[in-house]
Amino acid sequence: MICILENRIQESSIRNKFFCNQHRVFNLEESCNNFNCSSPGRIWLKWDPDKIQFMPSFISAQMIAGTIVYGTSKPFLLSIIYASNSQEERRILWDDIRSIDPNGGTPWILMGDFNCCRYPSDKLGGNALHQNQLCEFNNLIFDTNLTDLASVGLPYTWYNQRTDNPIHIILDRMFVNDAWMETFPNSHYVIKPPACSDHSPIVLLPGRLTTSHHRFLFKNYWCNSNEFWFLLISIFSKKTTGHPFTALCSLLKQFNLALKRISGLVLTYWLTT
Repeated sequence: MICILENRIQESSIRNKFFCNQHRVFNLEESCNNFNCSSPGRIWLKWDPDKIQFMPSFISAQMIAGTIVYGTSKPFLLSIIYASNSQEERRILWDDIRSIDPNGGTPWILMGDFNCCRYPSDKLGGNALHQNQLCEFNNLIFDTNLTDLASVGLPYTWYNQRTDNPIHIILDRMFVNDAWMETFPNSHYVIKPPACSDHSPIVLLPGRLTTSHHRFLFKNYWCNSNEFWFLLISIFSKKTTGHPFTALCSLLKQFNLALKRISGLVLTYWLTT
């Protein structure tokens, strides 16, 4: 399933069969939009009906919400958000989100561009954010008992594309309720580098469990090997990019693989000294 925000497509275009065929993503595609609520269009959902079913239950100028059935997983409520630049209009969206809160055991995920921040640290550059600019959004999160879903990748989701006065902000994010975390405990999303937009695409991943047949154990005798210290310094002195946690995981994996390659040599060194 793919969600396109701020697509600026007129409602008349969506009635044109040639236009729809040219913009098809899946072979057997179904779609949903809010073009009748906003001109030009703001939210356009496309999905593969062979893989999932999506049943919209709420459509407005700033949100499309509905139930998704995917394989044998528990059905969940999906809310796609494209919040307005206007604070007054966003207040309407916050009330709409409160009104569709399942308030029960239904997993719920909200994703998209909320056009505001939660914390002062969500913005780098430009004018600093003040607490009074964050209250209404955080009140919504508190009232609906939502939690930020874990993410990896870039630390910010929007960039003003300027080198003289660069501004980075977290505007796009995903929120989930407790029922979601109970059903999909390993889910997370990736913030990817932007391509044709000043926003970064965000991709939801289920984070399925992987089977591990053994644990990684640190061997004290490795410290007696020159090869061990050479690998440690050479790998962890590399320059990294992207999210710090992702970079650290990548370096640890490289170090682990390198240790496995020399483990026989280190063991021989230990036994012969």
